This record gives sequence, structure tokens and C-alpha cells, in this order.
Amino acid sequence: MQFNDHKYGIIYFLPYNNNLDQFEGVIRTKIRSSYLDDKNKFRNNLEIMIFSKTREDKGIKKEYMKTNEDGNVEVEEDILVDINDFSDEKTFKDMLNCVEDTMVKVKSFIMSIMGHGGAANEICPEEENEENYKYRWLDIEKLGKEIEDFRERIKLKEKEIELIYLQNCCKGTLESFYALKDATRYIIGSETELGAPNDYYQSLIDYLCHQEVKEVTIDGIIDQIIFEEAESMFDTLISINLEKIETFVEDLESMLVKIINGVIDDDEEEELIHYINNYSLLYKITYSLGFKKDEYYDMNMFFNIFKQLAKKNRLDEDKVNSLISFFENELVTKKRIKQSHNYKHLSGMSILFPLNQPNQEIYSIIEYSSLLSIYNQHYSIIDFNHYLLDNIYKDSNNNNQKIAYNNIKNNNNNNNDDNSRPAFGNFLLNYDKSKLKSVKTRVTCMNGETIFEDK
Repeated sequence: MQFNDHKYGIIYFLPYNNNLDQFEGVIRTKIRSSYLDDKNKFRNNLEIMIFSKTREDKGIKKEYMKTNEDGNVEVEEDILVDINDFSDEKTFKDMLNCVEDTMVKVKSFIMSIMGHGGAANEICPEEENEENYKYRWLDIEKLGKEIEDFRERIKLKEKEIELIYLQNCCKGTLESFYALKDATRYIIGSETELGAPNDYYQSLIDYLCHQEVKEVTIDGIIDQIIFEEAESMFDTLISINLEKIETFVEDLESMLVKIINGVIDDDEEEELIHYINNYSLLYKITYSLGFKKDEYYDMNMFFNIFKQLAKKNRLDEDKVNSLISFFENELVTKKRIKQSHNYKHLSGMSILFPLNQPNQEIYSIIEYSSLLSIYNQHYSIIDFNHYLLDNIYKDSNNNNQKIAYNNIKNNNNNNNDDNSRPAFGNFLLNYDKSKLKSVKTRVTCMNGETIFEDK
């Protein structure tokens, strides 16, 4: 056994007081057995803390693993009876205080926050009623604030949170990443659904325990999660450099402002609607479990709209290419997308764009009301979707149209009227609504053919 002064610490949060409770024991066993492996020559490099709760638990379980100077693993287990609600940010504050007091030798932290994902600002549910799946959800912004406070304290001790893995369905979103922008250096998420119990645990622990700390890199850590995960457990995974996210948001907002301010006549309005329709059908992100109540679309929807508008000289082509290049080469550090026809067209990150909720306050870092006002002056996308289902995509042999058909069908099946979200951030788009007029509308399919007309 060899020893190093610098230590890594992995903190796993398992809010499994819900229908995921069957996986809690499996995950804990995977983590424990990986750490106890005698092949771990540098096991002293790593300490592990697990916080978990199932339906049967009266409080949150804490399990702490470290290697002593004799090379033996010490495991401390406890039940925190006074800390029992993962949906309360104060619970995370208490757990992080416990980490700070216990993992005193750890210099670099990695966090994995597991569980279901809900609407845009929802994570880590606590089940209130097993029969009707009623949950209390943790507000992701409040979670971000607690982790940020913890990070500020440990930085004074020359420590850092290197990475957070949002191991939740459909949380690979601009909104989720932005909410945690000050909580960590890097973040991993999936814009689509994740499987359970996942399989990356051993590869990550092996990576940290099989070599000296000086050989460990953040790229290597991210690789163990993204590229060593089993094919059956994911569809998309992406890692983001959070130091770049504010620049990306500012540039994205600037592009949207140019689009809105550039709509000066009816033809330009119709052209914009045409692009939104064409791409929204392909790039909509669905959540079959029914928790996710907000509408998300992959970033490639926006990038393709920007490219089309650049061809019409309504956007600067160099600036469009620069925004896309910044996303792909600076904001995104790693990604893994399944190369099936359902996913290979995705960028790995989605963004809230509530086409079916134009009059609701939404949880977003960008206010879309102006763009949506233009869109909904023309027609209801719900009616348009039903038209496509009944007349165009149902029996189509086109792969893109098959994807669109399944997306629309899933969205209709999972429709939920409780879509209101508190708005956050101060990014506003300005648009003179007096420019909106009642005009004849052409609705077109992906090949540009006119298929519906509403006068």
C-alpha cells in the first residue's frame, strides 16, 4: 500500500424513498465491493461517503469508507434520524456539514446526486404517497446555493469540488447546469432518461485507486463516468465546463434578441415559425415516466434555426458558427451519444422552450415570451401536432418523421396541466407586440412542402 497527502473524496447521494428503493442496496454493494478490492494499490488516495434513504428508512443512512495507515478499510455506518428529507435543501446543508467535519483530509471532491428528475427546477423527490406517486421535490437552485456555500468554505482550506454528476433523468439541461454554475468546476448530465442502477462505479473507483494522485486528471475522472457506463444505462451523456456557461448564455441571448428584433414583417414571422415547426418535431426531448412536466428541446434545434436564418442574411453567419463552435469545443468537454436513429442527431444538452405553455411563468434563464408570442399568434402547436399524427407521420417510412411521431405521441400521453414554474434570472427579450398581425399562415413539413393552411 502506498500513501499520498492529496486525497479524493466521492460523495454519493441516493434519495431513494420512492420506486427506486430496490436499487439502493445494489448501488451501495457495487460501491463497497469496488473500494474493498485488494487490487487497489493506492486505495488510501480515496475516501467515500454515501447518504441514502429508502421507503423503509426512518432517517438518512450514512456510510463512510476510508483506508487507515495499516492499509485496512474502515467502514462507519450511522442513521441520521434528525435528517430525513432529501427534498429539503437544509438536509443537504446538514449532510455537507457532516462531510466537512468527517472527510477532513480530502482535497478534491466528486459528487453524484442520484434519483428521479422532475420539472425544470425539480430534483431528488421524497415520496409522500406510494399509491399515487405523489412527491415533494427539491428545488435545484436551492440545492445549488447550499453546495456553493460548502464550496466557498472548503476553498478557504485549499479544497475544491471538481465535479458533480447529476445522475437524474433529463437533467442535462442548460437550466440545471446554470443553477449549479457556482457549485463546481465541471458537471455531467443526461438530457434523456438514465437507467438504474448504473455501472460506472467500479471504473471510477479503480481509476482513483490504481495510480498515484499526480496521475489523476479531471478528464480521466469524467471519462470513467461517461465512457465506461454500460450501453443499457444511458442514451446521452455530456460534461460541461461551468466556467464557460455564462459566456454561452450571454451569446445565446444576444442571438435570440437579434432574431426577435429582426422580425419586421409578416413574411419574416412566417419564416421563423416555419423553422421552429420543422426542427421542434425532431428535437423534442420526452420523459416517459411522466415526472417531467416542462418542454425541452435539444440545442441543435436552435443551432439549425440559426443556420437557416444566417442563409437568409437575418443573422451573421460568422457569429452563428462562433456560437456553435464555442458550445462544441469550449463549453462541452466530453459527450457520448448513442448512435441510434433516436439519438444520434442530438447535441447532448437541451433547453427549456415551452411551445405549449406560452402564457405560463416558466423556470428559465431566458425569457421566451416574445418569441412564443410570435409563434402562438399563428396557430396552436397542439392542433398542428394532432394534424401531423393523423395525416403525415403515423405511417411514415422516414426515420425523422417516425421520431417526431413518437415524440408527439409521448408528449400527448404525458400531458400535465400543472406546468407553471417560478421564473429566475434577469435575461429578458424585448419585442414590440404591436408588430404582431393576423396573417394567413402556412404550416410546412420537414421537406418544405405546404401541408396545412389556416386563413
